[in-house]
Amino acid sequence: VFGERSTPFANALSYMACLRWSQGNYDEAIATFERMFEVYRTVTGEESVEYALALSQFGCAQSKQGRYSEAEQANLKAVEIYEKLVEPN
Repeated sequence: VFGERSTPFANALSYMACLRWSQGNYDEAIATFERMFEVYRTVTGEESVEYALALSQFGCAQSKQGRYSEAEQANLKAVEIYEKLVEPN
């Protein structure tokens, strides 16, 4: 099922947010990232690969703007999620 509450829609928002960020439209990008996170929370939950990837993308965008603290927080949360999802050896 596709629509505004689907993984493909959240993926599209992610790409749109990155595009807006690279164009210097930071307020629009942040609003788009927030909408994307809302969709992922609803569709996949916060402990999913998709949500972790979205956090990584958000962190990358933040670092490109020199917002290193925010970038680090987003990426640390992504790593934390990935570590939880990895099966122990």
